[in-house]
Amino acid sequence: MSSSIDINKRITSRLKQGDIDALKEVYSRHWKNIFAIAVSFLKSKEDAEDAVQDIFMRFWQKKDYLNPNADYKPYLFRIARNSLVNVMRSCSAKAIREIADGRHPSSLVTEEVVEFNELSRFAQEAINKLPPKRKLVFDLRRNQGFTKRQIAREMGISITMVERQLKLANTFIKNYLKINADLDVPLALLLISIFLD
Repeated sequence: MSSSIDINKRITSRLKQGDIDALKEVYSRHWKNIFAIAVSFLKSKEDAEDAVQDIFMRFWQKKDYLNPNADYKPYLFRIARNSLVNVMRSCSAKAIREIADGRHPSSLVTEEVVEFNELSRFAQEAINKLPPKRKLVFDLRRNQGFTKRQIAREMGISITMVERQLKLANTFIKNYLKINADLDVPLALLLISIFLD
């Protein structure tokens, strides 16, 4: 019986070959999850629907960058995370422009954007405080989409050591945010779930 990772690798291979049915399969498997995250961030079903469409369009456009021997999911969720972060940054810039123009932006949007930006800053502070080796493992996994096996090969360490370093990094970042970021709990949990596995 094939594991879900093997099935996902086959889907990755189909995506790279331009198989639109593979994209439809990815969409049907993950759109609800990505939509729920987008709604939590954007506080608008319409904006979330637009964001989800944009995320899957970007994923399809960037299919050539997929590693054919890897699971597509980390790449998809990295695109989702980056897209939502970009939307939040855009909202933040818009709110700042509205304030500068003497207009009053929506207080809810402004508050969410401020909290998101502050929590992102705290998360980056925590990442910067990681020991160098742990920070590299975290960066390769989170930002560059390496699999644990690829990280182990790249760094010349065991997969068990990679898993241990990721677990320690995640625990440290979560604890750092809990202690230092006095922010809305649902937003904090959402950002943690996007930053960390």
